[in-house]
Amino acid sequence: MNPHHRPSWASPGRRGLLLAIAAALAGCATSRRSAAWQPDAAMLAALPDEMRQAQVPAVSIAVLEEGELVWQHQQGLANAQTGQVLAPRALFEAASLTKPLFAWLVLRLASEGQLVLDEPLVHTLRPAWVDDHHWNARITARHVLSHTSGLPNWRRQPLEQTLRAASEPGTRLSYSGEAFFWLQLVVEQRTGLALPRLAQRLLFQPAGMQDSDLAWSDDVARRAVWGHAAPRAACLVPLPRQMMREAWLQAMPLATAWGRPLADWRWDDAQRAFNALGSAVPSAAVAWPGDLMSNAAASLRCTAADYARFLRVLMPAAAGPRLAPAWQRLFTEPQFETRPPWSAKTLGWNLERTAAGPLLYHAGNNAEQFRAFALADPARGRALVVLTNGGGGDGVFRAVISAATGLRLRAFDP
Repeated sequence: MNPHHRPSWASPGRRGLLLAIAAALAGCATSRRSAAWQPDAAMLAALPDEMRQAQVPAVSIAVLEEGELVWQHQQGLANAQTGQVLAPRALFEAASLTKPLFAWLVLRLASEGQLVLDEPLVHTLRPAWVDDHHWNARITARHVLSHTSGLPNWRRQPLEQTLRAASEPGTRLSYSGEAFFWLQLVVEQRTGLALPRLAQRLLFQPAGMQDSDLAWSDDVARRAVWGHAAPRAACLVPLPRQMMREAWLQAMPLATAWGRPLADWRWDDAQRAFNALGSAVPSAAVAWPGDLMSNAAASLRCTAADYARFLRVLMPAAAGPRLAPAWQRLFTEPQFETRPPWSAKTLGWNLERTAAGPLLYHAGNNAEQFRAFALADPARGRALVVLTNGGGGDGVFRAVISAATGLRLRAFDP
């Protein structure tokens, strides 16, 4: 056999793997009562084929109705290469679904006077890697949360390039993960807490989110599923490099030696670790110190059920932590109009105007290996979350959401 040949998903040599997946796809589902957005039996029967076609080994789904978690379902393989079946509380990378969660934390802090939405970030912190440009000097938390900072998504060479706005803040939509990371450092400076500790205190504990983490630990390592390549890679195994996992695993021995868990790490800790790793960095997994710490744009790992518990903050009558009404409106109502006219940005969410009323949504994509989607109808107390561990997961979540809601979302248009 050619050692450089990468077998395709459907190759005869992978029949055993396909049989393992078919067995695992029996899955498990729990339901308290019927929910309007709950996938029906026909959808669940079709789901294994959807997953196979998209080369998605595992999926986790959760549904809220009237602000309550009424249904959850998961099936598949945590690791297609080893055949490891998904555990009941397996953790998926939620990717950019981290952003709305962080936005809620920022609004909570602002409501308590610990942060001012319209104060330039540079008044608190301008890291050395943020360019001293007059547009950068005007960027505020409001700009970051509405993706109007003008900053790029991520720098390709963060050790060599400075972060600089390409447009005037507040004038146009410019999706930026690195803007969220800068705001994270500002929040940590203001509160004196690393983001994972802040999230645990203000959100995870009060909301009953026991299966969510923004950092890495031995428990997360045991429960975290592996990512799988997008279908265009023409194969499911061997697995692609797990960049975020690799980065955390490089940091873990230092965290242990220093007696400082990764959940406590802030920029100075990451910088110290990067220096301590010496010739091992920069690398594909660790391009700069920011890869060795939690990230407000992308590092949440959770179950679909736990993310649904977070979405209760959107529901007026749901139990759990709340924002005061004026701050809640910033989180759920249009703050920046976009084109086409059926869409808008809140401070944390995308908003789509539909015949059934406004819906909030956000998608996630980590390294073309983890795809996720969350959809919410706050007025009706409904939400649907789909997490996958495959780069083709967008095909799966589109199928699930369309079948469960009966809606044709324009957000899914090409």
